[in-house]
Amino acid sequence: MGPGRWLGVAMVLLWAAPATLGQVEPHCRERLLREAPRAWHHALQATWGIDLRVRMTSVSERDTWTEEVTFNRAQTGVHHLIKVGTQRWVANERYRFAVGRAAENQAWALTDRGLFSGGQREFGVWWTGIICRVESAVRVFGVPLSFMIEDQQFRMTETRYLPTEGGTKQLVRVRFDSLWTEHKVGTEQTGPQIPGASYWAELDPDDFWVVVRCGRDLPAPGAQASDTVSYQRTADGLPLPMLVRRRIISGNSSSEETVRLEVAHGTPRAMEEFELPFYGFSESVLPSVGPRPYVRNLALVLGAVLLIVAIWLAWLLRRRRHSAS
Repeated sequence: MGPGRWLGVAMVLLWAAPATLGQVEPHCRERLLREAPRAWHHALQATWGIDLRVRMTSVSERDTWTEEVTFNRAQTGVHHLIKVGTQRWVANERYRFAVGRAAENQAWALTDRGLFSGGQREFGVWWTGIICRVESAVRVFGVPLSFMIEDQQFRMTETRYLPTEGGTKQLVRVRFDSLWTEHKVGTEQTGPQIPGASYWAELDPDDFWVVVRCGRDLPAPGAQASDTVSYQRTADGLPLPMLVRRRIISGNSSSEETVRLEVAHGTPRAMEEFELPFYGFSESVLPSVGPRPYVRNLALVLGAVLLIVAIWLAWLLRRRRHSAS
């Protein structure tokens, strides 16, 4: 084979390599950034105002366990309630708390409480884990796709169209590399912060850009995990995760997890259920609770109006004095 032919082969391989190892198609990237964030926000509304029965089954080489909880996010999208038997973990925009009772006809006992601050409204990894599974349509192993797009600690290394089997439609494959230098559990808003992790997802641009498949690769050899998500429809036609199949490989061991989500109750709960007085407790049990958001906003508006009136009166007084002189 002559030098010219070798050069031609090399150029073909160089051009084709990104398609295998990852590439950024400008048009695909622009479309993703333009359409996806708003679509993800709409997709999340599928979880608002309904009770979801979340059943998680994990199977490993050593053990099998099943856990079932009821999850509710109020119509506002801010308030959360997780119920396991007669125990409830609740969070609103100002504070969080946990209550429980031995039987349905007994009084509630307050078992935990704290203020809501800066998105840290979790009761530990378990609480955040439930929310991440409910939001599988817009997260990759707990990390919100919108956060990876916006945060400087992630670098988008792949954005390209991916034909589906049969060629009936196109998905969009994206990959983000983590630039974190310190391992942290993170919050609902950030997800876990894992140095050196690489996250990929295959998204459906024709269906609110939801996750169809996704995965996480860790720096350790053989440390990989993947999710496959299938959907059901809400009354409004929004995609709501129905079944999430997860497979985790770590070295020579592996485990599988199945999460099933079923709508248990489609009527929004009363907002009072997300506050302490509903369970017989005064908000005074909290260290300090700020005013409700609408009260705080009203105070700011009134303050601004009074400031404008004061400036206008001062100007009018100066004008009259100037005219009199």
